[in-house]
Amino acid sequence: MKKLLLTLLAMLVLAGCNRQPKPPLVFGASAWPGYASIYLAHDLGFLPKQGIQLQEYASASEVAQAFRAHTLHVAAVTLSEALVLHRSIPNLKILLVLDASNGADALLAQPGTNSLAQLQGKRIVADDPVHGSYLVRLAAKEANLSFSRFNVRFMPENQQQAAFRAHKVAAVVAAEPLRSLLLANGAEPLFDSSHVPGKLLDVLVARDDDVGYYNDEMLQLLKGWRRAIDYI
Repeated sequence: MKKLLLTLLAMLVLAGCNRQPKPPLVFGASAWPGYASIYLAHDLGFLPKQGIQLQEYASASEVAQAFRAHTLHVAAVTLSEALVLHRSIPNLKILLVLDASNGADALLAQPGTNSLAQLQGKRIVADDPVHGSYLVRLAAKEANLSFSRFNVRFMPENQQQAAFRAHKVAAVVAAEPLRSLLLANGAEPLFDSSHVPGKLLDVLVARDDDVGYYNDEMLQLLKGWRRAIDYI
């Protein structure tokens, strides 16, 4: 009996030794000021030193790609992008509405463009083409124009300013800081999200399985975000 107990004890010890440590929760977002509060929470010590890892990407499309690959457990995306992700990730959950755009997203056209109608059939670019198409659709509706006449295409944000200066694009759907840079280059603001309050949202998304596995870490992430907002 004593030998049996020792054997069972040894098996339990070995099982404990083979147990892998829990990998950290990985959060990701694009380098946009609206998501900065989460990174600020980390810098201020509002997030635990272990258990949560933050990644920053150059564009919204890179964030979506990393989330699809399950490199990220939590991502900050636009609501329109979340709906697209849901097509391939049925167990997608929205954890939190981060913000509602009220003028931060704008359709900016080349100097001398006086109306939305002048952009019909011309190249409009956006880093998040789903989000960009939605903004243009809302603008077209307000102007009583058919959205089918507009051509919204993807272009990484880090290429848009150069393309705009070179007149390779007719217009850009832009947020800060690109919005201010293009306005300084003479861009014509034709429409922005202040015309459609509550229509353009940013959200935090995660897979349902990860919500269960990383429940504590996700609560810490949300609490840290709220503390950073209060700090700001």
